[in-house]
Amino acid sequence: MFQRKNKTSFILLMMFIGIVVSLQVPASDEVKMSSQSTHTAADQISVESTLALAREKLGYAFDAYREGDIERTKKHLDTASGSLLKALDNSKSEKTRDETSKLATEIEDFKTRLNQLTKEEENSIARFWHRATSLIKREAEQLIQDYVDLSTSEKILKHLLDAKMHFYNAEHDLFISHDAEDAGIELTRTLEYLTDASQIHVPEVQRKIILLSQNIQSLKDNLSTTKEIWSNDSVIQALDKALDNLTEVDINIAPSYKLRIETIKADIQTLRVNLARENIKNRYDSAMTTLRNIINEL
Repeated sequence: MFQRKNKTSFILLMMFIGIVVSLQVPASDEVKMSSQSTHTAADQISVESTLALAREKLGYAFDAYREGDIERTKKHLDTASGSLLKALDNSKSEKTRDETSKLATEIEDFKTRLNQLTKEEENSIARFWHRATSLIKREAEQLIQDYVDLSTSEKILKHLLDAKMHFYNAEHDLFISHDAEDAGIELTRTLEYLTDASQIHVPEVQRKIILLSQNIQSLKDNLSTTKEIWSNDSVIQALDKALDNLTEVDINIAPSYKLRIETIKADIQTLRVNLARENIKNRYDSAMTTLRNIINEL
């Protein structure tokens, strides 16, 4: 184990971060946004305040869009993108500045497509909100990095914090919008930063990062395979076998029973999809816990 932070300072720092970024993560397809005003203390870092305002306005934009008020949606999006641009000059993290600029540009482009109420457009605003949350977390975690001297430890930490930001972004795409393309992009970026971290020669950390990368790569591979890798799960295999058997029965059964068979097959298929998603969620949570533990041990 190498360079450790002062324990008292670290505990106080984490308490501060907990207050600054006590953010609710969307937990279901019915994305819930906070509509309470954000009152930032005068001594909080400027960039965190402007990012928090952007996040708040994106929440309002989401609500307005679901209510069918396009003009109010655009107004909140304008404020959100403006706040993101204000955060650029003061951010201490080059990665945060880069991602903030990209998000502001995407929001401006998105405003031109606000013509029809669709689930896809709702998901886009929800994803913007999720990414703004991620940016706030990344900026706050910069405080941790500031407590570490310029050293091997600091170089690894920088890459891991950037990996964690993209892995957090992937959560929305995996479990809320179920967007395989966006999830694949975020997981690829996660893996790139983990690769950068693993190339710094600290053997005990390298081994953990390489193993974590393999687990995340497996998640990414699942997105592009027609026969999901997680189908090896014994319960899901049993459900697949049941579906195959019911399909054979359906071919030869009397017409009066066909509807009942189709209903049973639909229920089994729904159960299978839910179990597969739960398996992926468990693997994602495990990988995120591992990543956090590696960061905390630096």
